Amino acid sequence: VFWDDGTYDVVLNVSDGSGAYAVDTIQVTIGDRGPEADFSYSGTLVEGNPIQFTAQSFYPADDIRYWNWSFGDGEWSNETTNAAVQHTYGWNDTFTVTLIVTDEDGSSNSTSLTIVVGDSAPLADFSVSTSTPVEGQAITFTDQSDFTADGIENWYWDLGDGTHMNRSSAAPFEHTYAYNGTYQVTLVVRDIDGSEDSFTRTIMVQDSAPAAGFSLSIISPFEGQQVTFTDNSSAPYNHIESWFWEFGDGTTFNGQGPVFHTYTDDRTYLVNLTVIDVDSNANTYSRSVVVKDTGPVISKLYVVGGG
Repeated sequence: VFWDDGTYDVVLNVSDGSGAYAVDTIQVTIGDRGPEADFSYSGTLVEGNPIQFTAQSFYPADDIRYWNWSFGDGEWSNETTNAAVQHTYGWNDTFTVTLIVTDEDGSSNSTSLTIVVGDSAPLADFSVSTSTPVEGQAITFTDQSDFTADGIENWYWDLGDGTHMNRSSAAPFEHTYAYNGTYQVTLVVRDIDGSEDSFTRTIMVQDSAPAAGFSLSIISPFEGQQVTFTDNSSAPYNHIESWFWEFGDGTTFNGQGPVFHTYTDDRTYLVNLTVIDVDSNANTYSRSVVVKDTGPVISKLYVVGGG
């Protein structure tokens, strides 16, 4: 068995029993046997995902010394062991992967495989500062979308109340719902290859109630003294459409006022103001009014029996 290629002299010596002998020499040329390149790959063939390439080359005689990988995307790797290598493709396309193996005699062999790397889609997602705001309360929407390889270039928002936004930035933004109700908010993201993904979240906007309140011109009037009642109610989002006054002495009034009222008897009265907004939400504010007694006024003074 010849372990190396080259030219060898093969000598044959023969002799008989009488001591006669003969020698013959022939020259033998042993050719080189180069390696045979082969490899396999594993992993998901999608841009942005690492793919593992494993050399499975065969060498009949001379050990392999070099493994030269070309991945078809302009990247290569020169290895001195047959350890598996990893490569990640930055875009989807068809690539030809080539492995060249070289043995210790300098003999080389190559093999190629064609792989098709698929497109990766973005993953849409977003968060909100609150999913149960009160109507008129600003909500912050924050994009949390992700992508594997192709960057996102467009964010399309449908806020569920007729508001649509086409944005080129992932920056957070605020939105205010004017009315209570349930809204479906959808975000559609599109990457530079045109791949899209969408995500929907439910926002439940709570109704806002008015806050009733009033002031009076005299805190503790005398009986028979006119008091002015002034509405101080507030409704940040739904305007008030009804005011109902109860003065505690059986007298009522419908309307915002100001209301002018006079108590005829001294005592403590509980005054109520009930307001109702356009959504029929009601609120009542109560306040006590202490009416003081009025003493008699001397208009004439008579002296009886005087001199």
